[in-house]
Amino acid sequence: MVGRIGGGSVELHLGRLREFHLEDRPPEPSLCPRLVFHPAAGMPPLRTTTLPSCWRATEHGERCCDFTYASDREMSLPFTRSKETLAISLLVCACCFGAAPANRGFWSDHARPLPILTNETITALARVENTLYIAAGEKLFITKLGGTGLTDVTAKLLKQPADQVTRILVDEARQNTWIVTNDNLRLAECYSFSLQAKHCESTFIENELTMYERLSSNAPAPSIAAMAYDDRGAIVGFFKDGVYLYSMSDGKYRLVFKPQSAYKWATGALLTPAFGFVATRGDGLLVIDRATGSVSRFLDKHGQYIRTLAVDDGGNLYIGAFGLYKASLKDFMPAGTVQNGKVGG
Repeated sequence: MVGRIGGGSVELHLGRLREFHLEDRPPEPSLCPRLVFHPAAGMPPLRTTTLPSCWRATEHGERCCDFTYASDREMSLPFTRSKETLAISLLVCACCFGAAPANRGFWSDHARPLPILTNETITALARVENTLYIAAGEKLFITKLGGTGLTDVTAKLLKQPADQVTRILVDEARQNTWIVTNDNLRLAECYSFSLQAKHCESTFIENELTMYERLSSNAPAPSIAAMAYDDRGAIVGFFKDGVYLYSMSDGKYRLVFKPQSAYKWATGALLTPAFGFVATRGDGLLVIDRATGSVSRFLDKHGQYIRTLAVDDGGNLYIGAFGLYKASLKDFMPAGTVQNGKVGG
């Protein structure tokens, strides 16, 4: 490990060789020194921008690091070994990493791309019995779980050609599927599981709207971007704000993740009994322990961020990004905690 502050630097080896340097930046109102990780021992070249909060105690869930790819110039910076800055370097590292979520590599390294819709941006996913519904903008497709065949069912939808399919909600009790276009839940259309349009009682959608209103009533931010819930609580991501756990028993929010940039809001959420999964617009995939509020973060690679998530009864996680990916829930959670989940938008 190599740290450099101004003219000095320090090297520290911890187990396998993993190198970084800490360098000064021109004065900016919102930035402190940054660390640049080098790809020794297979570690990706990443830059973390350190906020002023690194120099003080941070609130739970407040991030003080933002990881991006390092530039070629940063890769070529020389390393020297001045011991005078060891204490300062370690202090900055401990502060920065102590306040940031645990970063566990790239989500795409734990998922495999499926050989369907490889050049499409996936906008919504839902598992209906043994079938996966896949929305790609204006189009809707279905495929059997575990298969590679694909059927375009867009013609069955009651919508205008330019309408975007933005959510797919499954009412398992009544065996109905609700298709939401253009993010307008109130105008969702009801279909059978075989995608035959039908007239349905609005109870299911009314319940969704009631939950949305409940979560919005004392919300820390004005607009919900993604949510998933069960009888115990909810995971909620707000537009241009953070990600929160919500308790159904006391109606209180708890901040678990605060993005550094307001433009990296949540895009999708999924809930299991023990964990919440939240996709973000540039902050990677967040895996949140519902009991402790601790966050594990799987980074985006090359700007490839996730738009939507789904899970099946076999513990398989389906990830909609640019293309469709499949992974195992156990690869994102501690051993022995894989459980069936409830999908949320």
